[in-house]
Amino acid sequence: MFQRLEIADHKRALPLLEDRDHLLLLEAVLSGTAPGYAYVDDSARPRALFASGPEGHYLLGDPEADGFSDALANYIRDELLPGARDKDWAEITLYYEPAWADCIEALLPKQPLVFSRQRYFQFGGRLPDWRATLPDDIVATSIDAALLAREDLRNRKWMEDFCTSDYADLDAFVTYGFGMCLVQDNAVLSWCTSDCVVGNRAEVGIATMPQQRRQGYGGAVAAATIEEAQRRGISEIGWHCWEQNLASAATALKAGFVERYSHEAVFLWLNPVDSLLVRANLSLMAGDHAAASESYRQAFELWTATREEATPTLLATRASQATYRYQAACAAALAGDVDGSREQLEAAWAYGGYRQGGA
Repeated sequence: MFQRLEIADHKRALPLLEDRDHLLLLEAVLSGTAPGYAYVDDSARPRALFASGPEGHYLLGDPEADGFSDALANYIRDELLPGARDKDWAEITLYYEPAWADCIEALLPKQPLVFSRQRYFQFGGRLPDWRATLPDDIVATSIDAALLAREDLRNRKWMEDFCTSDYADLDAFVTYGFGMCLVQDNAVLSWCTSDCVVGNRAEVGIATMPQQRRQGYGGAVAAATIEEAQRRGISEIGWHCWEQNLASAATALKAGFVERYSHEAVFLWLNPVDSLLVRANLSLMAGDHAAASESYRQAFELWTATREEATPTLLATRASQATYRYQAACAAALAGDVDGSREQLEAAWAYGGYRQGGA
């Protein structure tokens, strides 16, 4: 069976989250403080759950629940994917438990999938002296309704969009969430906000304006936010980052977080060219240069063959096309394919040359 729960009944699925600290955002959805929806096999006594939240979709529980997997595959094919295309989504993210690993490819369309992992950290109780790391003219400020209403505050809109990304709207963030930011000369440099809050638990995320990175601001604002969370009576604070995001992991450790475990995720990019490019990027970051070069080659061949059908999100501009060609050239060179590297460099030049950050 496959039943959509009414919002008032979302809490019926909460027992499926027992001992799953890393799924706090999903718990916020089921508790009513974050937007989303949920399907279960049995509304009275759920054994399997497919849910949507602000940062993706979730699949947990028993894969053998009567009729659930087949009905879910039909839902993904007939409703989720058409709806995503109508909304111009680039990709769908699905977090899943190990028990579902053998089902993923049967549930999703037959096109390249990108598998990854998220690392989960919890604050370990060692709060660094963040104040000593900041210049005197940088002030740590609470992110509240008054601050978010300041039209004179530079970079405020970037911060506001970040604040509301996991909440229904700005009012919901102000009601349920919290955060801190660093301000200098009437400009926001960096901020850290709660992704969700459930009881005495929270998860947080950070962002720093590009020109202010690599100056220690992320670690400082994260520590300031932990201090604010503790002041609010929050005793358990989590942090997620993708396994390839070494900078985020380093900031978490610097702010006093301890890695607990990791969990599985898969990306379904709606254009298969995008999927191949992301797969290539991850292989390049992991140092598997031959696999990266092959995925880049497949992506550009497929793009050539399907160019008239739909433009891949990651190749929407000439700058991004040049950038991915350049990355392909690097991968080929590192894999020892001199001719392939030269070919990709020539293609990059044809698109106007490589521009840092063009992708």
